[in-house]
Amino acid sequence: MDNLIWLYIVAGTIVLILVIIWVWYLIDSNNFKKNKDNIEDLMVDIDEIIMNKHHLLNFMIEQTKRSLTIEAKILNEMLEISVISNTDSVEQKQDISFQLTQSMHMLYEMITDHEDLKTSKEIKEKLDEWIILEESLQSTRKLYNKNVSNFNHKIVAFPSNIIAKMKKYKRKDFFEADILLTKEEVDSL
Repeated sequence: MDNLIWLYIVAGTIVLILVIIWVWYLIDSNNFKKNKDNIEDLMVDIDEIIMNKHHLLNFMIEQTKRSLTIEAKILNEMLEISVISNTDSVEQKQDISFQLTQSMHMLYEMITDHEDLKTSKEIKEKLDEWIILEESLQSTRKLYNKNVSNFNHKIVAFPSNIIAKMKKYKRKDFFEADILLTKEEVDSL
C-alpha cells in the first residue's frame, strides 16, 4: 500500500511538471507570435509612411519644378528614388527612407532660396504634412524597434530560446531613420 501511494505521488508530480511545462510553452509561444505579429504590423505602418513620404516628395518636386528650372536636373534625379515594396529588406527600406529625407531637405533648401516658393501656402502645407509624416515615422520606428528588441531578447534568453530554436526564429533588424527637416525649420519659412 505504501508503494502504491509513492507511485501516485511520483506520477502526480510528473504530470504536474508536464502540465507546467506545457502551459509555459503555450504562453511563451503565444507571446512570440504576438510579438512577431506586432513587428510585422508596425513594418506595414512604416512602409505606408515611407510610401506617403515618397508621394509627397514627388508632388512637391512637380510643384517646385515650375519655379526652379535651373535645378530641374537635380529635381528629376530626386524623382528616381525607388518605390518601397513589401519584399524589401529593412536595410533597403532604411536606405529609401533616408534618400527621401535627404531629398526633401535639399528641396527645402531650394525652396528657402526662392521667395515665391517660400511664401506659397500650398508648399507650406505640404512641408507641414511632411513633418507629420516624419513624426509618425519616428513614433512607429520606436515602437517597431521596441518590439524587435523584445523579440531578439527572447530568442537568446533562457527558457524562451528553446521555443525560438524549435520554431526557427531569426533575429530581426532594427529600423533606423534620421530627421533632417524639423518643424522649427518649416515654421521659420
